[in-house]
Amino acid sequence: MAGHARDSVPGGGLLGYLTDVLGAVPGRAAAFYTPDLALGTPGGFWQSTGVPEEALRDYMEHFRDRDVWAQAASRTGTPPTGALFDTDRLVEAGELRQTAFHGDYLQPYDIARCLVGVVDDGLGNLLPRIRLTVIRGPSEPAFSADEAGRLALLTRTARSYVTLARTHESVSQAVMLHQATVDLLRMPILLVDGERRIEFVNRSARELLASSGPILRRDGRLRARDPEADRQLGEALRRIAAEPGDVRVVRLGAGRPGVRAPALVVTAVAGQGGDGPAGMMIRVLEPEPVAADRERVLRLLLDLTPPEAQVAVGLAEGLSHEEIARRRGVKVTTVRTTLRRLQEKLGIRRSGQLARFVLELTATGGLRL
Repeated sequence: MAGHARDSVPGGGLLGYLTDVLGAVPGRAAAFYTPDLALGTPGGFWQSTGVPEEALRDYMEHFRDRDVWAQAASRTGTPPTGALFDTDRLVEAGELRQTAFHGDYLQPYDIARCLVGVVDDGLGNLLPRIRLTVIRGPSEPAFSADEAGRLALLTRTARSYVTLARTHESVSQAVMLHQATVDLLRMPILLVDGERRIEFVNRSARELLASSGPILRRDGRLRARDPEADRQLGEALRRIAAEPGDVRVVRLGAGRPGVRAPALVVTAVAGQGGDGPAGMMIRVLEPEPVAADRERVLRLLLDLTPPEAQVAVGLAEGLSHEEIARRRGVKVTTVRTTLRRLQEKLGIRRSGQLARFVLELTATGGLRL
């Protein structure tokens, strides 16, 4: 019963992105939509995979004018950008089954639970209200905290893309959404096959290959400039092809990989049908990638204030509240107040989950903004 409604991004970019979303947060279906804008309206997004087109049309016609998730959460006003709603945690199952939304929409389309990310709350002048939703059926499990963290990250990435797409319309019409997202990453990323043929590079990797850096493209294949590093790269690719679950690190100089010297991290890209890896992903760890730039990346990507970004980075570095307070020159109570505000803004209640979220967000070097 898979289907999708046409969206306003030519080339099917959103459909490709939703496929990536379901790869990170498994579910029966995923949808990207603008509740305030009808299907076909300029600037609107109505795209899904895994559910019939009439499901989107039904929602658009009967529920888009009511903020269903805000009502279920007993909120007043519009849920803020970055908020995350898990239907299992919003209301008791018994209460949900008594609502018109359950009887008229969820039940007919066999929807048992949803994880909903607020890409934008629509309160600014730039973007409309946008939601990203992963849908599961009755036989599928509840969403875990890790899955919620991954969808929160994807929600933020989607907002960055849509913002750029609105600013650079001609560019957004030429590229797929998921490739544009990878292009935003500072970390150079390449996909190669078993013969080292380069199949994909993001923007950072293209710039690295065109420079006099430690790797280069020769006859369409990836090579390391240093002969010994090139030999190790070939060996790493062979080992990953034989053992797809393995991870290999190739040093490109003296020192600890990714700290004092660049390094290549080689992993497999899963194939279909169990016939082995479809290729290899190579991520380039550069010395001190963006450690000094983490706060700026978080402020730009997550709309954090400087104090919120400082507290987030401190948590990711494993600092205590007292150590963060000393670093910032403020009282511990100020740090705790900032942390509560940060957790509410991001929809992440536990400090440990927040620290992992920040690390995951900055592990790719942040975004090129």
